[in-house]
This record gives sequence, structure tokens and C-alpha cells, in this order.
Amino acid sequence: MKLTEIEKIAKENYSSAILQNNWKECINFALFLLDNEIESENIYILAGLDENNYDDIKKYFFSVITEVGIKKIDEDINYNFLCYLGRKTQNNEIESIYALKILEQMYHKTDDERFVEWIAFGDAVDLLEDGINDYFYGYKINKNNLPDYIKEKILLDMELYKNEIPENFYNMGFCEKCNKLIIPTIGKTFFTKKIFYKCSNCKTKNSNFLWCCDNKGKRHYLEINK
Repeated sequence: MKLTEIEKIAKENYSSAILQNNWKECINFALFLLDNEIESENIYILAGLDENNYDDIKKYFFSVITEVGIKKIDEDINYNFLCYLGRKTQNNEIESIYALKILEQMYHKTDDERFVEWIAFGDAVDLLEDGINDYFYGYKINKNNLPDYIKEKILLDMELYKNEIPENFYNMGFCEKCNKLIIPTIGKTFFTKKIFYKCSNCKTKNSNFLWCCDNKGKRHYLEINK
């Protein structure tokens, strides 16, 4: 097994242990190594520890990390935790809606601006669960597509968070006419007072926008920025 895969699992499990105070995930890392026929005295000891034995878990976890050759384990814990949830949801080990509830709290726990958009998404899902079945906040969600939508959203955010995104990214969209990434201008019709969006680049009124908060918008952004 390649060290990169071992390192990835180690970082994800450690981030879960830190952010959820769930040190069993470090024990699960030892079990993962044993399942892949990677053995040592420290790995066996870690695998056999009680999940409430925090001090010994941490001691033997870092001993194992040293043995397998991982140098940095606590780099960008928040991002590694997002990857942990992505892995768990893709493997159906965690329900999508449960992962969403965790991610809604990430911004409040960490003040990490990357996660603030999950609060707005959670509000949209709450409205949907209250029986208001429509598109909200730019998210094209419904009760049928919600679990898969959340799974994909986590994977897309894993890609987005690797690099810096434009300021006010989640308020931006791609104009269907000129494909420019902009913050649309909001206007109202004079008599009916209906709201419309206007492209600040090509000046098209009532243009449709591929919103960056939605999965389709994120996919489009990632595709053109490869």
C-alpha cells in the first residue's frame, strides 16, 4: 500500500478525533493498517486500546505515525475533516443528512470562512424538510435528489477548498449569455415590481445564471479553472 493513501486516512481519522472528540477513529486507523497487513507492536497496542483512554491513544497513535513515515499529521485539520466526511458518505458509512448537520456547525466551531456557505445550505434544506418543495438560495434541491446532492457537494467543496476562490464566490454566477463569472445586479420591474437579474458584463436583463453556490455552478467553475 502506498504511503500517500495511508497518510490520507491517518489525517482524516485524526481530524475527526480532534473535531468530534472521537478518539476511536485513531484506533480505527490501527485496524485499517492491520487489515492491510501492516503490523507492529505499537499498531497492535493502539488497535486494542479502550476508546476512552485518550492519553494512551494519542501516545501510540503518534508512535504509529512515526513508524509508517508520516511527518505532518495536523496540517489543515478542517480540510482533512471534510475529506473524512466525504469518504464516509461515499462509502455509505454516514448518512448524507447527518454529515450536513455536522458541516453546518463547522463554521461556528472553527471560524473557518470556507464553511460559512454550509449554513445557508442548511437553511435551504430546513425549508425543504418543512414541506416547501422548491429551489431555494440558488440550490437546485428536492427531497428526491437531496442525499446524492449532499454527497456531490462535499466532493466539490473538497476540490474548491484546495485553492483560493474569488471573494463573494457564493453570491456569484455564470451568465448564460456571456459565461462571465459575476455578481448579478438585482432590479425590479417598474409596474409589477418583480425582481430580475441583470448581467453586469453583457447587460442582459432577466438572464439565467449558473449560481456558484449550486453544484452545477461549482462543477462549471472547476472545469474552466483546471
